[in-house]
Amino acid sequence: MKKHAAFHPDEFPYLLARALKGEAVPVHSLRPAFRYRKVFFYKDASMRCRGWEPYLGMLFGLGQLFQKMGFKGWVALFDEAESIAQIRVDSRKKSYQILHRIFAPETPVAGFYPVFAFTDDFFLQVQHEDYDRIKMVKGTETPYFEKNYADLWRDMDIYRLRELSSKEWIDLSVKLMVVHAKAYGWEPSERETCEEMMLRLSETRDQEARMKLKALVDQLDMVQQRQILGEPDVQE
Repeated sequence: MKKHAAFHPDEFPYLLARALKGEAVPVHSLRPAFRYRKVFFYKDASMRCRGWEPYLGMLFGLGQLFQKMGFKGWVALFDEAESIAQIRVDSRKKSYQILHRIFAPETPVAGFYPVFAFTDDFFLQVQHEDYDRIKMVKGTETPYFEKNYADLWRDMDIYRLRELSSKEWIDLSVKLMVVHAKAYGWEPSERETCEEMMLRLSETRDQEARMKLKALVDQLDMVQQRQILGEPDVQE
């Protein structure tokens, strides 16, 4: 039929995959998909994202989407967030604003569990910001920072990485192996893999905890790669 000439249902899975990866999807491709699926709310507002708010809304929405798909939610890991402390003050101001929306959303966000990796440098920068600083907006003095984030985040839940005992490292290695195997769909040989991870730990014993964790994950990646390629284990 002529009115369905623009519909290409075979493209819809491809468009969805691109959208979930965060890639740009042309608006002219999305409109037929929405019409075909009888989704009409897209007409309520522009489909172009302006500013950071729509992107944050999409992050929040993914957690709800995953719950609708039968999962408990979405744990989103943000690494090296301490780099915020190294950027210009105007960029830090915006970053703090976005972070606060994540830490303390105006309404509860179902299924979204953010985890940020910070160093002490970030918290020191937050504490030492000049929250009394003002700027002129159309002849009116306005606070430069929207809020005093040092005060607002004072009671935030913070879990500090510390050095673990030998037993704790062994227990953590086993848990990492289980999580890695489930995440990437493979079956490691528990004894051999643990031995390799312990060897890697001994090689990084003088490094800080986060670097040891990275080394363990790297080792699991290598073991999995050998299994995929059919290469023999190191012990062999």
